[in-house]
Amino acid sequence: MDDSVYVKVIAANVYGDSVYSDVGNGAVIWIVPEAPINLKNDAKATDAYKIRFTWEEGLENGGTPVIDYTVMYD
Repeated sequence: MDDSVYVKVIAANVYGDSVYSDVGNGAVIWIVPEAPINLKNDAKATDAYKIRFTWEEGLENGGTPVIDYTVMYD
């Protein structure tokens, strides 16, 4: 996680391959999403039988949409 990637690219067509391009800027690879932020109890929707929370996605999603959340308590 947080590894920088620097690449060179070759273009190709029916006549052959180009020379390598210059090295491109490093991109940071995120593997897992950051934790949600601004976790709050939604008091209007919480009662004696259920608790409702709201939150926002973390700032980075790992390059793919977040598809699930697990809520834990103790």
